[in-house]
Order: sequence, then C-alpha cells, then structure tokens
Amino acid sequence: MSDGGDGVEESRWPRFMERSSVGWPLALGAAATLSSGGGGLVDSHGQKVAWYLVSAVALVGGVLFSLAREHRREKMDEAMDAKRLREAEESQSVIDGQLSPVLQLVAELVATVDADKRRETAGEVRSAVVVAASVIVGSANVRANLFETEPESGGHCMRPKLFHGRGQKSQRVFRPGDPTMDKALAAQYRFVDQVDPDQGLAYETFLTHPITDGTHVYGVLTVDAPRTGDLSEERDINIVRVLATIAAISYAAAYDQR
Repeated sequence: MSDGGDGVEESRWPRFMERSSVGWPLALGAAATLSSGGGGLVDSHGQKVAWYLVSAVALVGGVLFSLAREHRREKMDEAMDAKRLREAEESQSVIDGQLSPVLQLVAELVATVDADKRRETAGEVRSAVVVAASVIVGSANVRANLFETEPESGGHCMRPKLFHGRGQKSQRVFRPGDPTMDKALAAQYRFVDQVDPDQGLAYETFLTHPITDGTHVYGVLTVDAPRTGDLSEERDINIVRVLATIAAISYAAAYDQR
C-alpha cells in the first residue's frame, strides 16, 4: 500500500470518512433514530418504506463513519509507536556511542599499574564523563559540570573543574548549607524542574548527582538546561547516576596506592 500524507498507510476507507469529526457518526445515529420514529407516523406503505430506508442508510452510515475513524486512529497509533521505537533506537545508539569509549578508558585505568599514568587516565575518564553527560542527558542544549570537593578554611566546598556543552563553565561554589552539597554529602541526587527566578540563573532546570564510592564524596556531577522540560527526572537520573559512578571509580583508582 502507498504511504499517505501523515506517514500512515492508505486504507480501503475513503479519506473524508477517516478524517470526519466525531459529530458525523452522532448526527447519523440521531438521524437514524428520527427516521425510524418518523416511519411510524405515516400511513402509506411506500412512505413507511422510504422512512425506514432512510433510517437504515443513516444507521449504516453512522456505523461506517465510526469504523473509518477507528481505523484511522489505530493506524495513527501504529505510526506513533513506530516513531517512538525509532526515536528510542536512535537514543540508544547515541548512548552506546558515548559510553563505549568511556568504559574503554575505565578498563585501561583499572589495568594501569604506573601511578602517574593512572592519574592521567583518571583525568581522561572524568573529561569523557562530562562530555557524555552533555550529549546523552536531556533533550538538547544542556551543560554538564563536574565539581570537586576541596578543603577550604573552616571546612570543605565543591568547586567547578570540568564542563562541556552550552555556554561557559559554571562559576558557582557549593558549600555546606547549599542543598546541592548537602544532598551530595548525604549520597542523594537533586532534581529541580523549575528554579526560583530570583536566583538569577541562566537555566531553568537542573539535575545533580554525588560522585561517591560510598566512603568518600569526591564531588558532584551537574547537568542544567535552559527551559523547564529539557530534563526529565525519570528519563535522565539513571544515566547521570551511571556517569557519576564512573567518575567516582576514576577518583578511587587515581588515589589507589597499589
């Protein structure tokens, strides 16, 4: 069968029936009821036959319009399912393409005995993690930052070290009392769908995940996007969790005193 203008296969149903509004089946059904009732009000046999014939045609027409509309809806659903499947396959291809080189670097890192080379490879792993986060997390135009935990007078803070994606590296510094750092120290992620406009940030939504091996909190991986809806907690948190875990492995391996 040929492909119609909507990406849906043409069918045996006339286009005007498939594209009819819901009012047509209802109107024809009402006409069938009225016609049937009208047949009982006339005396002539010929008139009765005519009324009942109109009633039957209207009834059949209403059924056919309903079937045509249902057929079109099913075809549209099939087309949407196929589109979603293609999008999922394309998304999986992008994820695989970004994660494969990262995992190859991790394998190289774990196998490296020389301490200097291991620290160098660990840095490459973290850079690859940030690039991957900016590409496969969110819908588009996102920015990924990696913050490292550092000592400072009176305690610790988290400062930006690496970034990739939209704009420039974040200039924020997280300290105790900031929800992002507090969540990270508690080994919890943070998702904000709509930031407070009074904060004056250059983005509306962000997601953060601690970089921790369960003992040490090495920092936090963040992803932000310009508009609410660009990030999805359900869709994106697992990817960010995997990337943050890989980053934690790189820190643990760099500090390994084998």
